Amino acid sequence: MYLMKKLTRNVDWLSAIILLISLSSILYVSRVSTLYQHFAEDLFLNKQSKPSEAFNPDKCSDLTVYRDINDVLANPEKICRYSAAGQNLTDFPDKLLLLTNLEILDLHGNRLTSLPDGLENLKKLKEIDLGDNLFTEMPPVLTKLASLAKLELGFNRLTGIPLSIGELKQLNFLSLNRNQLASLPDSMGDLENLKSLELTGNQLKDLPANLNRVPIRELYLNDNLFSEIPSVINGLKNLEVLHMKNNPFKEAPQLPKLPLLQQIELPSVF
Repeated sequence: MYLMKKLTRNVDWLSAIILLISLSSILYVSRVSTLYQHFAEDLFLNKQSKPSEAFNPDKCSDLTVYRDINDVLANPEKICRYSAAGQNLTDFPDKLLLLTNLEILDLHGNRLTSLPDGLENLKKLKEIDLGDNLFTEMPPVLTKLASLAKLELGFNRLTGIPLSIGELKQLNFLSLNRNQLASLPDSMGDLENLKSLELTGNQLKDLPANLNRVPIRELYLNDNLFSEIPSVINGLKNLEVLHMKNNPFKEAPQLPKLPLLQQIELPSVF
């Protein structure tokens, strides 16, 4: 009998120990899961707002990222980066105009068709992503953003670019991929700091003759209607990357003789 009681007591202790170990494991897993969730959320926010490698903005002190538009009213002057990507917005949130220190704005993946004139009051705005919206024309107010260095307008329905685009003297990255552009204005030659130009997936047959005034390093022209390499490309002395795949070339092109060209992709004509 004594042996049975001792055995039972030992079993109870063993059960208690196992229970404590199980509870500790659950708490640990829960903690790890929570930490992972926070890490994933931070990673997502950083990924959503991370600027392109073609653009290195000045570091914001105490950089603040908000995704809830209602939070901006508390300390609007402290916010220099904001993302409302993929929110199915049809109208520009007017509250964003309160962010006088805003430098980076991500509104890609919405249903926007226009921007308010008040956007020009965001004097510090350096980077704006308007990709994958419903713009049929480039909002004129964009050309009044004197500090703008990166402009993403890919995957819209643009049929033309205004002459005033040449006013963006600080612009170094411009993406117009997957639109309906058949031509570009001569004022593109006034973009004196443009380093990367993305025009994949349009209806272009030629480029502005004065584009050789621009210090372009990367030029993407895949999926257009070029029948040959535009002659102006031979004047792009800073060009390092040229992509022209899936264009209807009629014959094998003569490769441009550019001193810095490192990467070139051309269509096969065979």
